[in-house]
Amino acid sequence: MEPSYFDKTSDYPCGSPDNRYLLSIQNCGVTLDSTGRRVPVMEDVRNGNGRAIKSRLWSPDRVDRIDDPLDAVFWIMKDPVLGAAMGATLATKRSSAERLASGVDPEALVFEPFANPFRAYPLREDYEKFKGIFGRGVRCFVLNTGHFMGRKVPKDLTLQVLLDVVEGRCGFQGLVGGMDYLPIDGFEPPVDDPGYREVLRRSLEARIRFLGEREECTGGYDSLPDECVHAIGDLVAELGV
Repeated sequence: MEPSYFDKTSDYPCGSPDNRYLLSIQNCGVTLDSTGRRVPVMEDVRNGNGRAIKSRLWSPDRVDRIDDPLDAVFWIMKDPVLGAAMGATLATKRSSAERLASGVDPEALVFEPFANPFRAYPLREDYEKFKGIFGRGVRCFVLNTGHFMGRKVPKDLTLQVLLDVVEGRCGFQGLVGGMDYLPIDGFEPPVDDPGYREVLRRSLEARIRFLGEREECTGGYDSLPDECVHAIGDLVAELGV
C-alpha cells in the first residue's frame, strides 16, 4: 500500500535487473565503471547498510486499493490467544541500521513485541487487539526470513511463499499445538528429532521468560494476561522434552 518500496541494496548486487527501479540510494559507496560512469557499490564491504527507494513499478501486479477485508496477518496459528502471544514475543535480530553498544552481539535473538519498538502505550493494548482480529477468523502466519537449522532462507523463497499463501496454493501440516508448518524442500522441520524438539522447547521457554521480565522491568506497565504465558506453556508441555 506504500507509494514506493524502501529496500536494502545489499540484496540486489550490481547488474541486478531490479536496480532499474531504484529512485534514490542512501549510504552506498560509488565507483566508476569501464566507461567512466558513476555506479553505486550495492554490496559495499565497508558498510552493509545501504538503502534505496524503489519505484512502485518494480511489482508487476501492484494496486492502490483493495476492497476485500483483511483475512491474514503474517507472523501459523489457529488459536487467537496463541497467535497474539507469538506476536507479543516476536523474535528478531538487530538490524545493520542500528548503532549497537560495545559488546552487543548483533546475531543474538531479541524480542520486539509486534515489531514495534516505538510503543508509547501498554503492551496489553496491542495484545488484545491482535487477539480480537484472530478471533474473527483472520489467519496468522509466521515467516522466518533468516536461517533455519543453519541454512539461509533466500528472499525469493519468501516472496514465493507469500504469493502461494495469498493464492491458496499451500498445504500446511501439523507441527505442535495450534501451530502448522509449510513443507518446503530443504526447510522441513525434523519433528521427530529429539534435538530439534529441544531447540524448539528452549525457544518457547525464552518467550515465557521474556513475558515474566515484562512484569518486573516495567513495573507491570507491559504485563500481559496469564493466558498468554499459558498458551506458550501448553506448547512446551506438548513437546514432552
